[in-house]
Amino acid sequence: MKAWLVLPLFAACTTSDPNDPPPPACGTPTLSDQLAVTQNEVLSLALAGGQLYWLDMGGVGEVSTDASGSGLEIVQSSSGAAFALGGTIATNGSMVYWADGDFPSGTVDSVPAGGGTRTMIAQTDEPLGVAIDATNIYWSTFGSSDDAVGTIVKQPLAGGAPTVLASGLSTVGAIAIDDTNVYWTDMFGAVASVPIAGGTVKTLVPAQYALPPNTILDDSPVGIAVIDGTVYWASTPLDGSSPSTIDSVSIDGGTPAVIATPATTPRGIAVDDQFVYWSEIGVVTEGSGLGTPPTADQGTVSRVDRGAGGTPQVLATGASYPTAPVVANNALYYASGSSASTIFRIVM
Repeated sequence: MKAWLVLPLFAACTTSDPNDPPPPACGTPTLSDQLAVTQNEVLSLALAGGQLYWLDMGGVGEVSTDASGSGLEIVQSSSGAAFALGGTIATNGSMVYWADGDFPSGTVDSVPAGGGTRTMIAQTDEPLGVAIDATNIYWSTFGSSDDAVGTIVKQPLAGGAPTVLASGLSTVGAIAIDDTNVYWTDMFGAVASVPIAGGTVKTLVPAQYALPPNTILDDSPVGIAVIDGTVYWASTPLDGSSPSTIDSVSIDGGTPAVIATPATTPRGIAVDDQFVYWSEIGVVTEGSGLGTPPTADQGTVSRVDRGAGGTPQVLATGASYPTAPVVANNALYYASGSSASTIFRIVM
């Protein structure tokens, strides 16, 4: 297994008095905030049992959240081939699961936490979202804007036949689950759910945006989460001029509420008992000429109280295309980088 650069110290993003309100910003992370540096772009992160797992475009890796050991690549692409062109990762601490969103031969896979034999669970077109509970693994397939062939699928973790819970979908990306339903959003701003036990798809929020003429979408929605009977998601209007928003709606549907309005394009969200967190790209400076890539090193990670709202608190700045954050035990984790990535921990 290949080891990654790991640095063991963390900077706290908090005030000295826990009764004080949070500071307005934490600023640019330093070397002391780093958990690991990978050799490929990180696409998604997952947490369990004090370990942080990542899916990147060259493999799957893990590192201890307290940096007590070296980060390791537990699955690696063969012969230098692209490993994951898009997708998400999930873990229960014993196994790690991920969707490799390749087209037309993407896969849903698993590997024991800590490394071992990689198992292909399914081979399917453009799987992107993945989630697990104690019994099943769930995944979404994208379905393009001009070909509504996207699906929501479940399959027992112990093995068995897959069950298609929903079909005929377009531009589906990440998914979220609770004890009852699977939730997803699409690039048209719609939010929907379907019972885990099977049943009728329920539209929680109808489509909010229309597709400009002669446009085919090849991207995916950037994030969705559910907690305490409320669904949260990041919404980016297709017209390219209206502001992006972080929104919420009851799991029963109803009028959506705007939780926050990011300054630029969001890339993913997370929730905990008090806050909604999101990452965003920041200002992108176009390259100066042919062969000069754009500069996108002003991304941020922020949060806002999901009940009280108010002014968002910026937790980290200076990120390059930051991944969706993950949170646990008063710490936030994200990856920054469009080729190689640096994985950060921010103590809150």
